[in-house]
Amino acid sequence: MYRPAIENGVNMTQRGILVGAAFVLAAVAAGVFFWTQNVPLPSAVSSLPSDRPPAAPPSEPSSEQKLVKTMNERAVGGGYAATFSEREGAQWTVSDGHRLERLSIGGGTVLARLSSGKALTADMMLGGVHLELPEQFATTSNGQKIEVGLVARRAKTNSSDTISVIYLTRQAGNSGWQTFSLADDFQLNTFEYSVPQVVEGYTAKPIVAIYGDLSGSDRGVEILGVYIKLKQ
Repeated sequence: MYRPAIENGVNMTQRGILVGAAFVLAAVAAGVFFWTQNVPLPSAVSSLPSDRPPAAPPSEPSSEQKLVKTMNERAVGGGYAATFSEREGAQWTVSDGHRLERLSIGGGTVLARLSSGKALTADMMLGGVHLELPEQFATTSNGQKIEVGLVARRAKTNSSDTISVIYLTRQAGNSGWQTFSLADDFQLNTFEYSVPQVVEGYTAKPIVAIYGDLSGSDRGVEILGVYIKLKQ
């Protein structure tokens, strides 16, 4: 009877079977390996919570920022607006007997605390703090009605209950001191003035002045700014 050759106790048929099986197993193992490499796995990163906090929603403008925005908007088209910010604060002049403090209240907004230690007399046309307007405004407002707006409130301590403001042409009259009652919150106060017509034209720059305490008792008011515009 034919017997397969035996090598080291294992016949050739058995050896072939073992070798074939080993090859198949190796191929299967390789196939499984490559197959598993090609299977998309769920992203571990996307399923984990982010370490970064969600973006904060835009903050709502403060009431002070809204009032400053209103002043700037009303001055559009030939008007003029001025605050006490770092950029604009230098254009204000403080009269003798008065004190001006600039205080930041956040968001780039600055208020001015004006204390008046000198009483206003009937012949005083300047006092407190004043602002000189551009010569161009004197030209465009010649013979026109203007609107002057002032945003102010009572000081937090030792406050004056009123504030006064005046518009001076410095050439043909003025509005007289206009006095407003103040509240604990900032509010916009306005008045109108008809600028006298000067046929030859204005050459002087007009002025807006603000008086904090007419009695001169050194009581304070807080101001955000002013605007001046042509009244349409």
